[in-house]
Amino acid sequence: MTANVSIIISKKRDILKIPNAALRFKPVDKRKPPGDQKPAQKKGSGVWINEGNKPKLIAITTGISDGAYTELLKGDLAEGQELIVESLEKHKTSPMSGGPRMF
Repeated sequence: MTANVSIIISKKRDILKIPNAALRFKPVDKRKPPGDQKPAQKKGSGVWINEGNKPKLIAITTGISDGAYTELLKGDLAEGQELIVESLEKHKTSPMSGGPRMF
């Protein structure tokens, strides 16, 4: 038998919180060949926003986290501002695609 327990050690109210997915996001450098693609490297904590159809890094300082969201202590972000949490790439379609496969 297994039991999962959550112990609350700190609690804050009226803060700005950021989804942890936004903290993990790193855009891929499209100038490199597909085999050499690595996430763009920047120092320090930051989140990415969409500015003019290009990702822009916003430097931030974070506080406590509950595992899903992290407190924003310092950074040029406003409540309700959209953050990039994942990249959606258009996949090339093959000539065989176009519907369900029949037996």
